[in-house]
Amino acid sequence: SCDIKHCVNCRNCKDKKCACVLDKFIKYTEEIISNSNGIIIGSPVYYYSITSQLQAFITRLCYSRPKLLEHKLCSFFSVSRRTGNTNCFDQIMKVFQMHNAIMVGGTYVNEVHGDKPYEIQFDKEGLLSLEAIEKNFLAIMPLIEKAKRNDIKKEHTNFISREFLSYVKKENEQKECIKLLNESYD
Repeated sequence: SCDIKHCVNCRNCKDKKCACVLDKFIKYTEEIISNSNGIIIGSPVYYYSITSQLQAFITRLCYSRPKLLEHKLCSFFSVSRRTGNTNCFDQIMKVFQMHNAIMVGGTYVNEVHGDKPYEIQFDKEGLLSLEAIEKNFLAIMPLIEKAKRNDIKKEHTNFISREFLSYVKKENEQKECIKLLNESYD
């Protein structure tokens, strides 16, 4: 276990084009992922969510290296006593989707149930889904090199187009003109 700090938006990783400067664990993990064909992340369910430590890790990793997961096989599974797994699944799979990863599924939502660690061995359906993830990874891995050769473009925007900003500016200018005209008649 390691103490993973949350992202403080210092932007050193962006400005210096380096791994996150808060600790060496992110850099270490980045090297492992860079040299692999994919990753499988697992998390217990805490209050219908992934652990705060995993959230901090995935945020810092993907923020400092947004292309790290590109064309990597990625999957996720969660462990819960009863429920909350689909929320966790949704959280992580959206991260994979945003980073152009190749998402690998199992036979159902990738979840295993058990209140105590040894109890997951009794969740046959969950274990079969995890086995399916492994088999799917092995089936898809030969296609990875071909996928890496595809040049997929991605543009980071703030979701407000220049056209919209231009329209708003013109609207404001028109309102100012009308205001001035009204004031001149008073």
